[in-house]
Amino acid sequence: MDKDVVVIVYHGSKDDDKNQAFLNFVDHLNLQAWDDGNARFIGCYIEQAEPTINQIMQQRDSLYGRVYIFSLLFLRGKHYNKDVKGVIEAYEQEINKNTVLLPPLCEDDLFLTYVVERLYSVYNQPVIIAAHGSAHDTRANDALEQLTTLLEQQYSRPSSSLFLFGEGQHAVLEQFSFRYELFYILPLTFGKGAVYEQFKDRVLGYPKAKLLPPVYFDKSLQNYVLLKLKSLREDVEK
Repeated sequence: MDKDVVVIVYHGSKDDDKNQAFLNFVDHLNLQAWDDGNARFIGCYIEQAEPTINQIMQQRDSLYGRVYIFSLLFLRGKHYNKDVKGVIEAYEQEINKNTVLLPPLCEDDLFLTYVVERLYSVYNQPVIIAAHGSAHDTRANDALEQLTTLLEQQYSRPSSSLFLFGEGQHAVLEQFSFRYELFYILPLTFGKGAVYEQFKDRVLGYPKAKLLPPVYFDKSLQNYVLLKLKSLREDVEK
């Protein structure tokens, strides 16, 4: 039986330690999937390191079985639309039934559950979700709105969202500072790199805001990926 191949796409970093952390993450996924025997994980990058997604797609004919393209991008934007989806379509005129491109993370209900679990330590406190994405792609806005609605309706948590880069940050932070004595910000970015540090500097101007740690290539993220793969396989078998 051919193994399913899961291609994990990470943006890539100028920080070699972060790139190595990603490779270690993929290695751990392969170790956890060892008992299954029918899945293989391959890590690649959009830029900054190799192999790139372009290089992996050049080898598509050698990847037997079903191929899942799993991008570690939170929202739709240039990187998802052009650097992932665009590259795949350049090699395959049409993504066939054996190649599955997953949507960005914040469009996945299972990932939203993962986000909620990260917020248990600040239960019932107001929270702002800060994410990468394109303010010009309505699907990015819709995904963030879905997440904040989930937090508000199912978990009784006052919520809002903003983009890590772009307009509207000041208005959201000012509004929460006026309404609440304390609120938390969950940054949807991987590790404490330049993006996290730049955003952290902006948040320092709002003493009522507490910035939570970013997303890491840790055990909980590994479990999410494995659960997602299991869910995809079950859908295929139906």
